[in-house]
Amino acid sequence: MDFPLIEPIDYFSGEKWHESLPENVLIFTRLDRQGLDNQSIHHHSRFNLIISLEGSCRILIDRKILYIPSQSIVLIHPWQTFRFLYDNNQPIKWLFFGFDWNNRNDFSENSVKIASKSVVSYCKTITQRYTRDGTGPWIVPYLMILLEELALLPVQNLHTIPVKDEGMDLLLKIQKYILDHLREDISISQIADLCSFSESRLRTIFKENMGTSLGSYIRQSKMNSAAKKLGLSELSVTEISELCGFSSVYSFSRGFKNLYGVSPMKYRIQAGK
Repeated sequence: MDFPLIEPIDYFSGEKWHESLPENVLIFTRLDRQGLDNQSIHHHSRFNLIISLEGSCRILIDRKILYIPSQSIVLIHPWQTFRFLYDNNQPIKWLFFGFDWNNRNDFSENSVKIASKSVVSYCKTITQRYTRDGTGPWIVPYLMILLEELALLPVQNLHTIPVKDEGMDLLLKIQKYILDHLREDISISQIADLCSFSESRLRTIFKENMGTSLGSYIRQSKMNSAAKKLGLSELSVTEISELCGFSSVYSFSRGFKNLYGVSPMKYRIQAGK
C-alpha cells in the first residue's frame, strides 16, 4: 500500500494544535423570547455561535436582517452588532456558544446554515453532558468538533428566506441612515423626512418592530460604535467621542459608563487594546 505523505521539513516542529482551539468558552441556552433580551443592541469582542434547535427569529446584524429558521445556525463575528427583533411568540430552544478564537474560520459574516441531522443530534449530546457535568475543559474539544461539522454545511441562500416586508425594509433604511451619520447630531425629524412618515408614526412603527424607542436606539448605536473603536483602534477617547457625534468627551464618558458599567479607558483595557 502506498502512503503518499509529504516528508516533514523539520522533525522537531509540528502543528501547535492548542493555538487553533477556541478559548474561554461559555455555553448557555434560551428557552423563551424574553431571555433573548431584545431591549438592547449587543456586541462582543468574541465569537457567538447561535444554534436554533427549535423556533425561529429575525436578527438585525450590522446592516442586514437575517431570518433564523428552526434548526439553523448563525455565527456572530467579533465586534458585529446584533439585535433580536420582535417576532411571534412561539417557544424556542436555542443553544449559544461564546468563545475567543484566533484561528481562521469557515463561516462568512452574515450567513445562515441549515443544521444537518447529525449536527442537531450532536448539539443535543452537548446539552445533555452540560446538564450532567456542568462546565469544564471538555467543552473545548466538543465545540471544535462542532465547528468542523458546521464548516462543511452549505450557506443558506438568503434570497429564499422570507425576511422582506414593509416593516423590515423601513428598519434597514433607518439603520443605514444612523450608521452613515453617526458623527452627526441625528434627529428623529430628519429620519422621519427621509422615510416620508410623521415623527409620531415613525416612533410607533419602530418600537413595534424593535421593542425600544428610536431615540434610545440612536444613542445605543453611537455607543456601540464607540466601543468597537475602543477595542480595535488606537484613537484617543476624545477622538472617538467626536467621531461618534458626542458634544463633549465628558458627556460621552458619562453615557458610556451608564451603559457598559465601566469608563471608556477601562473598557479598552478589558478589551485588550
